[in-house]
Amino acid sequence: MNSENNRIQFVARKDIDEGRWNARVESAANGLIYANTNMLDAFSPGWSALLTSDYKVVMPLTSRKKFGFTYLYQPPFAASLGIIGDLSDKTINEFLFAIPSLFKLVDIQLNETNLSDQLSPNFAFRKRRNLLLKLDDYSQVASGYKRLANRMLAKAKELKIEIKDEVPAEDIIEFYRRHYSGSHQEIKSPDYLGLLNACNNPFGKMHTVTYQASSGGKILASYLLFKDEKFVYSILGGSIKEGKESGAFYLLTDRAIRDNCGQNKIFRFEGSDDEGIAFFDSQFGPAEINYPHLIINRLPWPLRWFKLAK
Repeated sequence: MNSENNRIQFVARKDIDEGRWNARVESAANGLIYANTNMLDAFSPGWSALLTSDYKVVMPLTSRKKFGFTYLYQPPFAASLGIIGDLSDKTINEFLFAIPSLFKLVDIQLNETNLSDQLSPNFAFRKRRNLLLKLDDYSQVASGYKRLANRMLAKAKELKIEIKDEVPAEDIIEFYRRHYSGSHQEIKSPDYLGLLNACNNPFGKMHTVTYQASSGGKILASYLLFKDEKFVYSILGGSIKEGKESGAFYLLTDRAIRDNCGQNKIFRFEGSDDEGIAFFDSQFGPAEINYPHLIINRLPWPLRWFKLAK
């Protein structure tokens, strides 16, 4: 990257050209919705970026400060960000080396196109897992469902579980917090507020999808997703005990898949590194891919073993 147009720059949020940035995220095959400026502003106010002068390659940097140190972290509801654009191994390495030293700890998840055997040994990576499902014709997709998924879907239909869509995002988030916050204490109130802001800003309202499953007036499961022209993103969902027993979340997942089939999109299950979640997701016949979790630790020695990013 030696030409002026390809020079990598570190740019503060206020100096980013939103139109050029968002156009690149939308046009790039590896541009995920989390990297849209509206989403970034909600998830990580004050984010910055690395980018080439022509905006052909961009990389959002989501940061926080703790104990006087500025560090890069992964917002809980943005599964991966990373380097976006047409990439070579050389470009990926150049961007990683360009991460400013002011970030004393880097603990972020890049996207799957940033994974390469040619990455510099200067960086520590851990491979993480995601599951992706190509949303062809629904009958073709459903033919790939595993036996358990089909059994639970039949059970949910037999019990006449009802599905409601266009549920307010705050209701989905509140349901999740009520039933799951104890097992996800790493997700703090500001993170949930960021998700709500992401859903309720003008961009988010056009790209958020919500479902709720109920029986006899009792809510059994809820689901919140994002969608754009390329992907459908599983963001937040779960069910109560009765919902698990009745297959309510299987029903909601099937509905989200069905509603988006035949539109040349890919369903991103997001979060399939957890064995329990991966088992559930695998029942719908997706393919496994890997993406890199990057860690760069520049903290002073006494603090190097402590975790800042939570």
